[in-house]
Amino acid sequence: MSLPPPDCLVSEAQGPKPTSGLAITALVCGLLQFLCCGLGSLLAVIFGHVALGQTRRGERTGGGLAIAGLVLGYLGLLFTVVMGIAAATHWSDYEALFKVEMFEELAREHKKREGELPASLDQFSQVFSTKDPWGHPYKLVTEGSRFYVISFGPDGREGTPDDVRSDNQ
Repeated sequence: MSLPPPDCLVSEAQGPKPTSGLAITALVCGLLQFLCCGLGSLLAVIFGHVALGQTRRGERTGGGLAIAGLVLGYLGLLFTVVMGIAAATHWSDYEALFKVEMFEELAREHKKREGELPASLDQFSQVFSTKDPWGHPYKLVTEGSRFYVISFGPDGREGTPDDVRSDNQ
C-alpha cells in the first residue's frame, strides 16, 4: 500500500492559483465607468466584492485588482450621485434656458415670415407653455432692431442675477 504524497507536493504540482477574472472585470469596469453613465461603477463594486471574497478564501489571486476596481467603482458612484444632485438642483435653469432660446428662434422665424416680430409670445401658447419653470410668463423684449426673450427667474423680478436671457440678434 502506498501513501499519498504530502500536501506541499500536491500544491506545487497543481501550479499557482489563477487570477480572478472577476477582479480583472472589476478593474476594467472601474476604468471604463464614465462611458456607461454610472453603470460601470455599479458593476465594478459588485464584481470587486465578489472577487475580493474569492481572494480572501484563497480560491484565486488578484486581490489588488479587486481593491482597485472597488475604489474606482465607489469613486464613480460618488461622482454620479453628486452630479445627479447638481443637475436636479439646476434643472429649472436648464429648462428656462432651453425655452428662452426656443422662443427666440420662433420669434425670429415669425419675423422672417411676417416681416415683424410677434406682439407677444402668447401666440405660441397653443403649442408651448409660455410660463417659465417658476410659473412666470416669458417676455419678448425689443430694443430697436434687436430683441431677446427673458425669464425673470425664481424671484419673478426683472434685472436680478437669476434672470435667464437669450440676448441674440
